[in-house]
Amino acid sequence: MLAHKLKIQTEPPLAMRRSESQAQNRQVNSGAGVYYDHVSHFSYGGSNDSPINPDVTWCFTGDQNAIIPHTTSESDLHNAINDLHAYGNTAIDMGVKWGVALLDPSTKSLIASLAGASGSGVPSVAAGRPEQFTQSDVLKVLVLMTDGENTQQWDLYDHYKNNLSFVWANLDNANDLVSGSNLWQTSVQTQGLSTPNNYTDDQFFWSYYDRTRNYPLGYSSQSEYVNARNSGPIGTVPAGQGPTYANNVRQASWQELFATFSYRNVNFTPAPELT
Repeated sequence: MLAHKLKIQTEPPLAMRRSESQAQNRQVNSGAGVYYDHVSHFSYGGSNDSPINPDVTWCFTGDQNAIIPHTTSESDLHNAINDLHAYGNTAIDMGVKWGVALLDPSTKSLIASLAGASGSGVPSVAAGRPEQFTQSDVLKVLVLMTDGENTQQWDLYDHYKNNLSFVWANLDNANDLVSGSNLWQTSVQTQGLSTPNNYTDDQFFWSYYDRTRNYPLGYSSQSEYVNARNSGPIGTVPAGQGPTYANNVRQASWQELFATFSYRNVNFTPAPELT
């Protein structure tokens, strides 16, 4: 039986900051009202591929280096150690963070939901773990192994993790991915960001055509754009995706952009009111 790997998904998004000890992107609910944050899935710049190679994202999207919360199998632990994939910088604090979290009683409800479950690899005996710190016959030990000196961990500014971007795409079809758009199909909103409910002061730079208009690519006039915004998105907006309006014009979310483009391919100067 394979030990359970605690897989924590997030959506990708922009604008990075160095974060050696601060909270990062999505959260894992321990079930007790306690949340554990972790780094966003995004590519710092190790790949020019589109979509980006999931093996070079700053935080892997799959099971690579996933956590084994509790196990009684020595072989599973050895296999997990042997399968660790070195990538990025050395952020010792992040390893300590997760190690301490899995010794903390606040994760007990999370472990209990896995203990004894078919295919989880977490034995039923772990249902009561982690024990309280006051338990007299329990000794909690954290063993830290590292390949070198602590350097830094990169992450994204909070605003660029769960919000809409400045990029608009004139898609061929409403269900298309923004990543498939060409430069001549995109425009960048340059004004009106601080007045989200007033569409008449919006301005857009049409990158490919090197011109500015008061409506994004996909519309022929400001009134057509304003009417589309007032009518609202067409269809249901999937989680992590920006809304698509009439004429298949979508305001991309940061998650959409960072799901496929590396950080270095989405360069911009953040608007002062959003940083």
